[in-house]
Amino acid sequence: MFMNNASKHLVFNQSTQEILEQDICKINTFLEPGQSYNRFYHFLDEHSDAIINAPCDDNMIEITKKSVNKGTAIHWLGQYLYIHDDEIAVYGDGGNDIKMLSMFQHSYAPSTALKEAQYAAHIQLGPYYEYSVARHMLETIAKQK
Repeated sequence: MFMNNASKHLVFNQSTQEILEQDICKINTFLEPGQSYNRFYHFLDEHSDAIINAPCDDNMIEITKKSVNKGTAIHWLGQYLYIHDDEIAVYGDGGNDIKMLSMFQHSYAPSTALKEAQYAAHIQLGPYYEYSVARHMLETIAKQK
């Protein structure tokens, strides 16, 4: 039900004018090989007080408002559900996970994550292709029983 309602607000392939008329939360796009993005990175530097580029991998652009990230969303959800931050575990591997990983005591990144995500996480797990995240979750649940 949530996704059906949320998807009504997703818009793709807008013109520049249409984009400028929106209250934007996120812009995603892929980087074209061989293209220069110097103007883009200069723009980000000029507006670093308001926006951030936190892509999930090196071939993408993922622009959000500086205060909008997975960490603040999970913190808000935890407060809403009366769950303390020290009771929350987070897992991430990309640039868009760095803030979240640094915000929570129980944060984990696979060894195949971006280096910045690995450094932000409190614990590094094995590689993703060995299902290290799923294994860690299942082991944690089994210990709690």
